[in-house]
Amino acid sequence: MATWFPGHMYKGIQGMQKRIGDMDCIIEVHDARIPFTGRNPIFDRHAKMRPHILVLSKVDLVDKKSVHWMQKNPDKLGATEVILADMKRQTLRTSNLLVEKMLEVIDHTDRFHRSRNESYHVLVAGIPNVGKSTLINYLRNTTLKKKGKSAKVGGIPGITKSVMERIKICEDPKIYLVDTPGVLTPRIESAEVALQLAACNTVRSEVLGEELICDYILYYLNKHGLTR
Repeated sequence: MATWFPGHMYKGIQGMQKRIGDMDCIIEVHDARIPFTGRNPIFDRHAKMRPHILVLSKVDLVDKKSVHWMQKNPDKLGATEVILADMKRQTLRTSNLLVEKMLEVIDHTDRFHRSRNESYHVLVAGIPNVGKSTLINYLRNTTLKKKGKSAKVGGIPGITKSVMERIKICEDPKIYLVDTPGVLTPRIESAEVALQLAACNTVRSEVLGEELICDYILYYLNKHGLTR
């Protein structure tokens, strides 16, 4: 079946693997509408070496029952902590909570050779178009009172194409985030997974075709009784 794994994704994986040894924590950003679908196994492997915070974005598009389950079951989602975020209505509370959780999980983990370094470094990873760069910009702007965008953002998958240099988001203690390109698995496991990813705009629509994606969305709505 059709898949989408351009060269910048392969380079992105290589870049993450080179940088992971210098990181104190991993933040994986994913779409709350598909909390299990399409998550790259490489993040799980890295998460075994570092604390792993899962930020589920676009939570405003998810029903309350599912939100409650995700809040109560971080272990079933393969994460140390789960934070739910509405990228359109970001609040200072969400920003403070994420910084607080980062420091908490890092403080409870052996930093080994990084223990002499008073600053913290956090890798931000995930599949395309789930809000990684938006999250970084928001954290930077709220904690440092900065304006503008340090990380590129856009409404289509594949805006960030390389592992970026560190971006400071906190002064005391110093916390640096590293933005990375959205990375899918080289081979998507099934046609339905590919359609779910495309319906959530994490795969470019031209890969599968807009008509097929629309057909799947209608099928899903009818199957789950969500049409009126």
